[in-house]
Amino acid sequence: MAENLRWHIMDQLTAGLCRPFGLILWLVIVPGSMKALAQPPPIPVEVATVVSRAIQEEVSFVATLEPNIATTVGALVAGRVIRTDVREGDQVVSGKTVIIQLDRASREISLRETQAAVDKADQDFQRAERLYRNEFISLAEFDRLRSEFLAAKARHDLIAYELDRTTLHAPLTGFLVKKYVEVGTWVNPGDPVADLVDLDPIYATGPVGERRIDLLQNGLPATVTVDALPGKSLRGTVSHIVPQADPQSRTFPVKVSIANPDGRLKSGMLARVTVKVGGGRRGFLVPKDAVVRRGADDFIFIVEDGLAREYKVKTGRAVKGLLEVYHTALKAGQEVVILGNESLSDRASVRKVNRHKQGVAPRSR
Repeated sequence: MAENLRWHIMDQLTAGLCRPFGLILWLVIVPGSMKALAQPPPIPVEVATVVSRAIQEEVSFVATLEPNIATTVGALVAGRVIRTDVREGDQVVSGKTVIIQLDRASREISLRETQAAVDKADQDFQRAERLYRNEFISLAEFDRLRSEFLAAKARHDLIAYELDRTTLHAPLTGFLVKKYVEVGTWVNPGDPVADLVDLDPIYATGPVGERRIDLLQNGLPATVTVDALPGKSLRGTVSHIVPQADPQSRTFPVKVSIANPDGRLKSGMLARVTVKVGGGRRGFLVPKDAVVRRGADDFIFIVEDGLAREYKVKTGRAVKGLLEVYHTALKAGQEVVILGNESLSDRASVRKVNRHKQGVAPRSR
């Protein structure tokens, strides 16, 4: 009877025929109807299941790729550059690639002249030995001729040494990254000629905080990713832990060695390093879409008795499409909202419209 009366009055209101006292009469007769009309319908949501899983402890840091060896090659003798076989970016081979060659003509002439002087001084010295043994010359004369021979030989050896070093070969296998001279340049001993790097292996070097450094040790396997090779993970090994912290940041430099036989990895590239340590710990994981960010805080909504209960959480690692969350009230098997949670408030009435299989991310929205 009350239901029929309610619909009758609603029809009258829609048509504009109901008088004010009629509305008052309706409110008096069916007050429970307005309470029902004031409650919004349950919000449709999709949910997934909170899972508990063993999570491997990790140490992660941002690093910069550095060469195995970086050196500046300098001129060994003075002279004018007459040949250079490489340019910046070229690969060089130890002992084979010619970095520069200096003019040899004047030294070749000097070498022949000093060789003739050595031959003559050697003959004079040998004759002096025979004469001295037979006491035909004095010791002073013998010493003078011996000194002349040794001096001539020293001059010859010096010219031969310089002549041999007019051709400068690469001292390592790697790449030429900077060149300081060209054909026609005059160089003096010690002048820089070229910068060379050896990139195999290459090292990802980055800072690790003092609270995490004790978890690392040499020989631990590492996973390295670089922006230059998207979607590719590289294997590395912790090779050096520098035991001196930066006084400003209180971080310790850590080097991870990576094989780089094809030279695809370049010095200066940005890298991200992850090192697995320890035996792991258990944690709670939810799909990434379950986490709603509001300002600086993260929230999830757990469905309990048809209501969405709001939990402020801390987030941790991402594990295979899931995200680690921290809250003391979380339990494995709870249902967490993954779609429709942007506009939810605490204790909002919800209606589950679909249940995702655990670990399967919801469709994009």
